[in-house]
Amino acid sequence: MAKRGVKKKQFREDFGVFVCPHVLEGAAVLSVVRDGEGDWQFSCGDEASDMNADLHLVAVGELIQRDPSLADSVELAENQGIERAKTYKDWDSFSISEND
Repeated sequence: MAKRGVKKKQFREDFGVFVCPHVLEGAAVLSVVRDGEGDWQFSCGDEASDMNADLHLVAVGELIQRDPSLADSVELAENQGIERAKTYKDWDSFSISEND
């Protein structure tokens, strides 16, 4: 009898996530946040512009094609995030409070 492995959690390619205008235009994703309502935001990491930017809804599959390391963010629980200084750096995790 063949062994069945544990199915790895993954995003559906057409799953909608929010991105800042810079990521929409091709900038690297340096921050991923899953908020308390379960919404996802992928941003360039520029907090000043990201906080004031109009967010855009895109299919996460497009982002994962550009940067396969983003697929691992599916493991984030609500009110958690990951960030990195550059695309070649490791991801650092953090928690967000309900008031952030």
